Amino acid sequence: MNILLCKYDISDEMPLWFVDYADEVHLVLDEFDKSRDLPSEVLSNMTSIHYVTSFDSFESVTGVVAEIKETNIHIDVVASFTEFSQIGAAYIAQLLGVKHQSVAVAAATRDKRLMKMRARSSGIPCARFLSIPTRENVDSLRDLSRLTFPVVIKPAAGMSTMSTEIAGNEAKAREIIMGLDIPPQFGSKQIIVEEFIEGDEFLVDAIWDNGECVHFSIAKYMSPRLRANEPKGINGCFIVREDENYNFYRQVRDFHDRINKAFEVMDGATHLEFFQLRDGSLVFSELATRLGGGGSPPMIRGSLGFDIRELWAAQQAKAIEKMSPSRESIFPAVGFFNLEPSHPGFIKSVPDIDSIRNEQGILEARLMTEVGRFHSREHPSEWGIFLVIGGKTSDELVDKFLEISENYPIETSSP
Repeated sequence: MNILLCKYDISDEMPLWFVDYADEVHLVLDEFDKSRDLPSEVLSNMTSIHYVTSFDSFESVTGVVAEIKETNIHIDVVASFTEFSQIGAAYIAQLLGVKHQSVAVAAATRDKRLMKMRARSSGIPCARFLSIPTRENVDSLRDLSRLTFPVVIKPAAGMSTMSTEIAGNEAKAREIIMGLDIPPQFGSKQIIVEEFIEGDEFLVDAIWDNGECVHFSIAKYMSPRLRANEPKGINGCFIVREDENYNFYRQVRDFHDRINKAFEVMDGATHLEFFQLRDGSLVFSELATRLGGGGSPPMIRGSLGFDIRELWAAQQAKAIEKMSPSRESIFPAVGFFNLEPSHPGFIKSVPDIDSIRNEQGILEARLMTEVGRFHSREHPSEWGIFLVIGGKTSDELVDKFLEISENYPIETSSP
């Protein structure tokens, strides 16, 4: 099985797992990847390496297709790991004649408006929304009155909770829309305004192989993501155990099957986010046809004993049977947390990371900031110290996180 891997993950294991399971691995890097010091061990193990200016540039990715065809490279699978290569990878696969999700589906899992329109057309409940194609379009701003407040304002093709804010009324919404700072890596500057869903927030990381479910794990955010940085919020997430929540798993699996049908999901990874309302019903939030980023893979590894990114690599290479058996964690409850400074500002000191690693129940601790860096606390995916914690219950995980936060603070000076 020959795989074309689009874009490089920050973990060096990712492309090497593909090497372990595939016959050939061909890598496509963009300008951002090229700017980093990529390990020679990884690059030397690639059968070939190709470059694009951006996966959003169809001329550039077309050039890669021309290179592959001109040199008679045979590709069986096009694999795309990150948000920013999804549409480009689908376009490459289409030009190569390789079975892959269509460009239309890739677009619908990137642009939140297309995503919600596709879900709604299949009868899947989701938030009502308003599109703001340009901030100069005053007519679209007039339509804000059609929505029920509070609302969530964010880039239409964003990721995580970056540049995402809540507005409690129309005047505040207009202010946020006009001043929303959209990062340069987001190719589209268009905005979506959607009604805020009040409920418990969950995520699902799953792997599918020819329509069959290979892995399915549900996790619950301690606080809904947009509430995580509020004074009483907890910036963390924990695995929901299937053996203790069988009926909930069946409900979510049925819900996911409906979503898969709507988005034509048959193979690869999915990352679903949804809400559960007080009456127990489920509301669709977002779907990505890629693995979850941030804390999901380490949390799953801490709980279930394998790295879901390796499972995805094996599935893409049609070699799942070659994976080593998993081992379940000794802890009944496992979750990830983001230890941040309590106030925004320039970081003036960080705790000793080895001391944190030696604490009971700490499965993983990574320092992801440094002295001198500005920490804004504007969104919950602005990492300080990444933690994976194990314990007997989710409440015990929270207690341990609060203990670590108090004993090992990240201190800031005034901005």
